[in-house]
Amino acid sequence: MKRITAFLLLIAILFINSLVFAQTNDSGAKNTIYYESDGAWRTSRIEIQGWNKPEFNDNEWMLSRGQSEGLCGPQHKLNRIGVYPMWVDSPVEKETVYFRKTIHLDFDPSEAKMLTILDDDGEIYVNGSLVRTDASGSVDSEAFNDDILPYLHAGENVIAIKVADSFGGCQSLAVMLEVVGYLETHVELSVPTIKQTDPQWTSVMYSGGAKNNLECGSTIGECGCVISSIAMLMKYYGVEKDPYGNATSPASLNKYFQENEQCSDNGCLSKGYAYGYVVWPAVNMYTLEAHDRYQSQKIIWDGLSEYDSPTVNDDIKNSRPVILKASNREHWFIAKGENGQTFSINDPYFSIEKLSDSQYKNTASKMSRFKKTNSDFSMIYAVALYPQQLLITDFKGRKTGFDVVSNKVLKEIPQSDYYLDKQPNLSSSSAQKGIHIAVISLPESGRYTIVKTLSPSDELIGKDIVVYSYSRTGTTTFFPIKETLPVVFTYNKESDNAPLYQNVQIDIKPHDRFNRINCKKRREPVDVAVLSSKTFNSKDIDVVSIRFANEQFRPIQKPWWKTNYMFKDINKDKRKDLVLKFQASNIEILCASSSAVLEGKTKDGIFFKGEDSINRRY
Repeated sequence: MKRITAFLLLIAILFINSLVFAQTNDSGAKNTIYYESDGAWRTSRIEIQGWNKPEFNDNEWMLSRGQSEGLCGPQHKLNRIGVYPMWVDSPVEKETVYFRKTIHLDFDPSEAKMLTILDDDGEIYVNGSLVRTDASGSVDSEAFNDDILPYLHAGENVIAIKVADSFGGCQSLAVMLEVVGYLETHVELSVPTIKQTDPQWTSVMYSGGAKNNLECGSTIGECGCVISSIAMLMKYYGVEKDPYGNATSPASLNKYFQENEQCSDNGCLSKGYAYGYVVWPAVNMYTLEAHDRYQSQKIIWDGLSEYDSPTVNDDIKNSRPVILKASNREHWFIAKGENGQTFSINDPYFSIEKLSDSQYKNTASKMSRFKKTNSDFSMIYAVALYPQQLLITDFKGRKTGFDVVSNKVLKEIPQSDYYLDKQPNLSSSSAQKGIHIAVISLPESGRYTIVKTLSPSDELIGKDIVVYSYSRTGTTTFFPIKETLPVVFTYNKESDNAPLYQNVQIDIKPHDRFNRINCKKRREPVDVAVLSSKTFNSKDIDVVSIRFANEQFRPIQKPWWKTNYMFKDINKDKRKDLVLKFQASNIEILCASSSAVLEGKTKDGIFFKGEDSINRRY
């Protein structure tokens, strides 16, 4: 009687525990995985066309019987290749049986061999390719040893074997498959794909349209790579709606970023765009406002920096997709997974799925990072159109930006950065177009000086700079600065009104150098002058916005054909100052302090505040 051998599938795999990216050299861990023959293999006695093909559906085949020698009964001993025998239920002498097994490999193998013992004859297929035919009519004395590396690949693989009991007696099949390879442990985040060229929004005007004079064009389809990448990021984090209930998309982001738009010859400024460039912290506000209505996840921008593949790798492992900028063109896309020695990406314009594509050459120039947050949104974000630059000096004398004295870029303020962001352009990289950005994350409350600067080789051009400020809780202001002289602002991260405001001079009772207030007269009118300076023109003030002495004093109302203010050179500096007359609702409020504050904003949206002493008389 012939010894009936069992069917076993053995896979020994050598793993690498982590991806090896550019500039990384992490070691791997060796693993061995075994698949043994049992009652889970698919078998059939009927030959059906295509039975040996990978795409064949074997769901209706019966299950095999493990540790069986067919008519010779159960077999509980290992045979000469170290496996147990296997056959089918209700065996019949001299029958032919077909076996199939689907196995999944998470790697492209580097070695693969298969040992088989057929009782008696048969054919062996791997992924539809014929590996061996045996028609000897009996069991061979040695197991067949076949190199099947050329037939295997990462993913689903099918082993299909035909066994014919030509001699009679016992029946059996024994197989041992050994595969060696390098398994890369990778992470693939479920970031949805969104195209800027989707017909729903491709023709929608991007930012301020042609007013920004962008090289890429004027529509989302032409220039919307950043907002499309941000939309993908939002959807990944579960921010499904904008603050107004619309589905998150490049169109809804674009509309939100366009809010409070003001345009000039320089281009357009708005809540989320500065001259056509995305203001990255506007993402924070979008998610904050959406959270307040729909309790979705709040996200905060974690900075823009030079591309660094280990950092991208770590972020993805920590479930944080990263928005990348191509190195050979002004185009952005989102990295969502580790994939061998590269990253898998969602490209909002091109049909590219890996950073290693020939278009991107497995590298990038910039990375914009984001993370979940529950609290502090405080930030100062200032923008200057190229070739203009800017310099911010804090109340401790530390500087961030371009310093004309040293002719260097400085980043002395803690958690600050300064860089050039170029125009979106799908076909090239233009060094002559862009914006310089100074950003301070989690700034300290206090006074800051902001000034336009230029490198010695450039000439001053009439372009504004724009400053965005955000409080701890997300209160936002933005405004342009036209002056070339230093402008002093005060930043208050705890403010619920205006986190950043310009400091101005005021003069309470300008015709009385002692600023005397008669505290016995409950309704005494009070004159207050807002003084113009080299960096502040009181004619730019939105008079309706002014509040004085904790809002207890309002400008005296006059008939509609008369104004309740006047312009006069109070301090004899040849500049017109704004003079207003206020009526006290309760003079005791003013007399309870030794000073009073006036605040308001300009027609350009710049918040300002001034303080002057008072001399109380009883």
